[in-house]
Amino acid sequence: MWSAQDCMTHDGIPYIGRYGRHYIATGFNKWGMTSSMAAAGIISDLITEGRSGYRDVFRINRGEMLSKSFVSNAADIAGSFLTHLTAADKALKNIRCGEGGIVEIQGKRVGVYRDGGGRIYAVKPVCTHMGCSIQWNKDENSWDCSCHGSRFDFEGNVLGGPALKPLQRVTPRKP
Repeated sequence: MWSAQDCMTHDGIPYIGRYGRHYIATGFNKWGMTSSMAAAGIISDLITEGRSGYRDVFRINRGEMLSKSFVSNAADIAGSFLTHLTAADKALKNIRCGEGGIVEIQGKRVGVYRDGGGRIYAVKPVCTHMGCSIQWNKDENSWDCSCHGSRFDFEGNVLGGPALKPLQRVTPRKP
């Protein structure tokens, strides 16, 4: 099985060019193999010739930052922070074997996964990168952070960054 997380720009066009003293290429919108080759050519031209015919198309400081998709994505990220304050998605008894979700235990939101044998794995549903909420990804059997793309296995171990630390494990006590 294979999975990728990829940066998506607000307008669907990658950012390629100089940023301060550095050159960057990002936001390939699932077209990394193709776009990386274009980025290599553009950055190579910028370094060796000081210009590129494609500079304006891919420039990093494009002015359309308040596009509809940018505002929508910003709202999603803000919503991820606010989910810390909302009620849980499910009750613990509704999490079946092989499923995960956010539940409320003793008044606190907890991310739980129930394995095939019925054993419960519980984590604090907050990404260790920058504190966004995580959600259960039933297709990948992972905890995913929608803010920056960190992924964790059902026990909370890091599968992919930018998070470097595992999720905080929780031992739920019975009331």
